Amino acid sequence: MDDFRTEGITTFEQLAALFEFRPDDLKAMTEGRCDIREHEARHVEWVANRRRGWLDESRQDDGD
Repeated sequence: MDDFRTEGITTFEQLAALFEFRPDDLKAMTEGRCDIREHEARHVEWVANRRRGWLDESRQDDGD
């Protein structure tokens, strides 16, 4: 969520609203309790102004 603080997004609920997800669904996705579907991933990348495939990359802080 730190990536979005400069845009005024400071709560998980605001982030969910930005991505047009229910907060519970976004929480389940971020905790690995459910998969992020292809169209959801591409939507997040578009909204976040990230290149296609960005969410598919391993993050250094996620243990991979």
